[in-house]
Formats: sequence, structure tokens, C-alpha cells
Amino acid sequence: FGVDGYGVDVSTYAIQSITPDTWKTHQSCKLIVDWKMPFKNIKFDWIIAKDSIEHFTESEVSSFLTLSKKYGKKLFVAVPLGKKVGNKEKFIVTNYEGDITHTIRKTPDWWKKMFQRHGWKVTSFQYSMHPLKENWVAKYPKGNGFFILE
Repeated sequence: FGVDGYGVDVSTYAIQSITPDTWKTHQSCKLIVDWKMPFKNIKFDWIIAKDSIEHFTESEVSSFLTLSKKYGKKLFVAVPLGKKVGNKEKFIVTNYEGDITHTIRKTPDWWKKMFQRHGWKVTSFQYSMHPLKENWVAKYPKGNGFFILE
């Protein structure tokens, strides 16, 4: 697409699973360790976190947002949303409960406050962003959150 793209992951398995291709993806995707950026002297136009930060602890989300603010101009975040059910937090899309690696089940307001605490301004929030996660929209119209931050 004529765009320089880079990727980081906290998973050694994910990085080791990259298949070499004509775009040299394996060279532009690196393991991130202890929240230290493996790409030096780069300021990214966009950082994309789709279906990833709900797997972090709240402390790791803070670390991610701090690092992102240092290296990125804009941030796109897609997360499954949660709600209080009694004294427990549950995902609105009940199927998401089946993934034991999901750790954060929060409301849009919680996410907005978390972003703002780390210096990000929410410029857009939507429950639907076609075609992303459209399979859930009819049954769970407020089950996912899509945020654009600056």
C-alpha cells in the first residue's frame, strides 16, 4: 500500500511465527521487552491496537499508553467492552468470556478516562466500525469500542 509499517508484540511466540514474505514482515516486526521500543528514532503517524490491550493488566495498559504517547501521533484502539453484573465485570459480548487470556472488561467511560490520564484526547468513539467485528453488532450493538485518539 506504499506505507512503511512496523509491528511489536509482547509474545515471543507471535514474533517467531511470522512467515517471511515479499514485504519483509519478519524484519519489521519485533519483540517488545519491558516496554522498551525496539525501533529507535521513529515517530509513528498511527499506532494500532486492535483486539490486543484487553489481554493486558491495567498496569500494562498504562505502560502501553505511555509508550504510545511517546512514539505515536495518533492511536486507534479496538476493544471488547464490559459492564458490571452484580459485583463482577463481564463482557457485553458473552462469547468473549471464553478467551481466558482476556483480563480487562471495562466500560467506554473507563477506557476514555484511562486514555485521558495518559495524555490522549479521544477524537472519536464508536460502537461499530464497519467491517470490523460486524458479526457481533446485530446481537450486541454496544459490545465493542472503537477509539481514535490524538
